[in-house]
Amino acid sequence: MAGFMNPDVYVFDLADSEMGVIELRYPLPFDPTQFSEAERLRMFGADSPLEFSHTLDDLIGGQLDVGFLLTALYSDKQYGR
Repeated sequence: MAGFMNPDVYVFDLADSEMGVIELRYPLPFDPTQFSEAERLRMFGADSPLEFSHTLDDLIGGQLDVGFLLTALYSDKQYGR
C-alpha cells in the first residue's frame, strides 16, 4: 500500500500561505536540502522530519523497474459522481 500527497503542498511557502500570501515558490520535485538550516527550521520546525517530493516516475516507475507488478489502482475519492 502506498499513499501520495498532492504536490501543491510543496510548491507554496506554508508560513506565507497562512498569512494569505499564495504564490508559487519552489520547483518540483521538492528537495529541502537546498535550504540553509535556519530556513529549514522556519519551514519545518525543530521536531519535524524533512519532507521530499518525488515524481510518479520515481515512485511507481522505480518499483516497476525492480519487478513490482501493478494489477489494480484504487482512489479513495470518487470525483464527478
